[in-house]
Amino acid sequence: MTGAPAFPPGHRIRVFPDAETLFEEGATLFANAISGLPRGARVVLPGGSTPRALYRQVLRARPGLEWSSFRYVTSDERCVPLDHPESNFGRLWSDLLGPLGVDRERVLRLRGEDPPEQAAEKANRELVDLAQRVPLFDLVILGLGEDGHTASLFPAETWPDFGTHWAASTRHPEGAWRLTLTPAALRSTRATWFLVVGSAKADAVARSLLAPEPSPLVPSRMAVGPEVLWILDPEAASGLPDAWRRGETA
Repeated sequence: MTGAPAFPPGHRIRVFPDAETLFEEGATLFANAISGLPRGARVVLPGGSTPRALYRQVLRARPGLEWSSFRYVTSDERCVPLDHPESNFGRLWSDLLGPLGVDRERVLRLRGEDPPEQAAEKANRELVDLAQRVPLFDLVILGLGEDGHTASLFPAETWPDFGTHWAASTRHPEGAWRLTLTPAALRSTRATWFLVVGSAKADAVARSLLAPEPSPLVPSRMAVGPEVLWILDPEAASGLPDAWRRGETA
């Protein structure tokens, strides 16, 4: 891989032939990963549009697993009522967890219908109770926005001081309030997956992986565990060095 930049330690890339194959095989990857976890394992799941296609495939791939033996946490939330069409938890419940028969009590959600600071503090208290075991999570699945944000951590020169909190309120650059797991919470995992599709996100993928070091300008590098898997279609990977897209990242 002569001439290729240094690849971030602990990161791997899988580029699938197209988005349809990514969702089909990604669903099998996800189901296999879940089936290998012990009872009581904790999984962070994203909202947004891209995961919805994955969740549809998961329902077809392995619906027979003991899904209610695990704990689930939403990565972030918009500050909207639970029945709002943009509620991340609302989508996640209707697209995946509800049809899988997961008990509602097995899900720790960020309460977008409550005042942001109050909701963040409630989620933080619940996560503190879970944090008696480290790492906090076994698998974190995240998306990536066109602007480079992940969860509701937006690129900025500096972030608020999250301190020791596991959950916090943040603001979208256009002003809307959000709730999110903090970088410290997202880093406290055995494995992180990024699911990214489409040419509109190619620049964000490239910035994430080519950044020389983690910084608030590159949230995806500030919020990952020791093992990171990037699940990409060719368009999302198009801004990466050729050698990386061929799998030559060692």
